[in-house]
Amino acid sequence: MVFNLSACGLVCFILTYMAVIYSDYVIIFQLLRPVFKEGYITTVVAVYYNLIVFLLTLAHLRAVLTDPGIVPLPNRSHIPRDLQTLKRNYPGGWTVCRKCPTIRPPRAHHCSVCNRCIRKMDHHCPWVNNCVGEDNQRFFMLFLIYTGLCCLSSLVLVAISWIADATKHATDKNQIRIIHSIVLVVISCLFGLFVIAILTDQLTAIFTDETAVEHIQRQHPRLNRLNEDADLERAVPLRKLTKFEVLRAVCGVGPIYLWPWPCLRGRRAAKPFAWSLDLLSPPATSPSSSSSSCRSSAAVPLLASDPESVYADSNLAEEEEEPPSVAS
Repeated sequence: MVFNLSACGLVCFILTYMAVIYSDYVIIFQLLRPVFKEGYITTVVAVYYNLIVFLLTLAHLRAVLTDPGIVPLPNRSHIPRDLQTLKRNYPGGWTVCRKCPTIRPPRAHHCSVCNRCIRKMDHHCPWVNNCVGEDNQRFFMLFLIYTGLCCLSSLVLVAISWIADATKHATDKNQIRIIHSIVLVVISCLFGLFVIAILTDQLTAIFTDETAVEHIQRQHPRLNRLNEDADLERAVPLRKLTKFEVLRAVCGVGPIYLWPWPCLRGRRAAKPFAWSLDLLSPPATSPSSSSSSCRSSAAVPLLASDPESVYADSNLAEEEEEPPSVAS
């Protein structure tokens, strides 16, 4: 479980729940009960709306508290040859972070807010007070979807309640209810439009299998010479997968009916990365099999059973020099 203490993230976190609680209050106590009284319509609509609010809240908390894919910090000193070994056996993706001394797997990037490297980092979102990465992107998507559905439901319920109220109390207009309705419409429109924009961006990133960070690096290659990856090659080329395959990679390989539920999680298509530099060291074997075992041990620096027993204290970021063609 992770929870950042950045000021901006905490403010956005509080504002999110203030907006959700206020919207629920207005729908139930200012629109449904005054207009439809205590009838079955009020009960059915209240249950529906609060189910949306519950799923929204749960998805948000999962996005906030789930480890987005933090690359573990080093736990032993290593040497530049370790990185070269990994690059030789797994070309096109291993990088060294110059801000946290970590050898990191392909498509991992450093977040300046979390001050850690995140696997398949898309961006840092203050509204979930966390990075959006490999392991919590599904919850972030569900948060956006349920927020959009909540905003749409609020607008529809405001319109229906006022139409129904106009047929019953054409001259009896509660000023407080009018103010609450206007505020709710404004909140729903602002959050709804914002969510549509972010959701569109996320779907584009998923279906193209390209994160926001990778998109910026591709559009502005000059920036690659100025960031912490300046001394390293571009990550592995994007895989050619169908849209459904990349969507399944985000949502998990479990049944599709589990995807909309933030309380459950389908199995991932592969285990999370757990790179272990200890596996780089050749095991003690008989002389007859030394060459083959050295080769095989260097070829399996992944799937360590404990994801926290990964990297080591490193001066590699300082020892690795930039190529002559790269500006410092």
